[in-house]
Amino acid sequence: MNTSFKLKNFRIFDNVGASLEDIAPITFLTGSNSSGKSSAVKGIFLLESFLAQIKKAVEDKKSINLAEFKLDFSSFPNNTLGRFGKVLNRDSKPQNNLITFEYTKRSSYLSKDINVVLSFSGNEHDDLDNGYLHSLEMYIDDELFYRCSRDDNHRICNLNIIK
Repeated sequence: MNTSFKLKNFRIFDNVGASLEDIAPITFLTGSNSSGKSSAVKGIFLLESFLAQIKKAVEDKKSINLAEFKLDFSSFPNNTLGRFGKVLNRDSKPQNNLITFEYTKRSSYLSKDINVVLSFSGNEHDDLDNGYLHSLEMYIDDELFYRCSRDDNHRICNLNIIK
């Protein structure tokens, strides 16, 4: 499996984003100061804590309600990041105030690699300024096979197809 991770509109990464390819169990990030090494690692930790929420819901056989799952900035180490508005790239355009995480995942059911794209937006009614799941897309061989988005008035996502 070719493991990759991509970030868009997160900290120093703009809407073009940055990709980490061929991630292995031991991976070294090298680069000059302020090149995004720490931002990439912090993005991975933030996504990992979010996916732990999703994993629990799937194990409990619950549907994924877009309004319930968020990027939680209240517990360590994510609390050192501040809040959603603080990690959103400052050059983000108003029409694209989404932080996007992309990664590959092997589906044992489909016996294929799936590219998962999770986009998060802020919520003006949240005083803590967490990031909420805005959309979930899944691709096989660059072809979209599942999409769930607030823009489409979907509130519930079903992940049983990749279980």
